[in-house]
Amino acid sequence: MTANGFRIGRGSQNFYNIASILTLFTIVGDFGYPVLDDTLCLIANTWSGIARASQSECLLGVAEFVHRYGMADFAERMRDKFSVVWYDYSEAMRNRGSAGSSASRKKFCRALVEQYNKGIRRNCKKYLVWEE
Repeated sequence: MTANGFRIGRGSQNFYNIASILTLFTIVGDFGYPVLDDTLCLIANTWSGIARASQSECLLGVAEFVHRYGMADFAERMRDKFSVVWYDYSEAMRNRGSAGSSASRKKFCRALVEQYNKGIRRNCKKYLVWEE
C-alpha cells in the first residue's frame, strides 16, 4: 500500500485513505498480493485524487479487471472515464440489484470493460471479451 501512496485510515473523502480492510483482505484472498499491488498502482496512476476511486467497489472491480485482463493499457484508456464508469456501475446496481461483493465487483469490472472497449473494433487484438 505505501509503495502506491495509500494508507489504512478513515475519511472517505481522502483518496489515499482506504477504510475497508476487509476489501484488501478479499482481494489478497481471491487474487493474491500481486493483483492488490497492480490494482493500487492502476488506481493511483489513473484516477489519483478522485475520492470514490479508492472506495471498496472500485478497488474490487479494478482487482477483478486486473485478474481477468492484466493491466492492458488500463491507465491510458481509462484516465478520463471514471465518472462514466461510476455512473454505469451505479445504474447496473440500481437496475439489477446487488447480491454480495462478488456480484458488485463483477458489475464494476463489466462497466470498466465496456468503457475500455469504446472505440475499439471487436476484431481488434486489444478488444476485451466479457464473460460472466
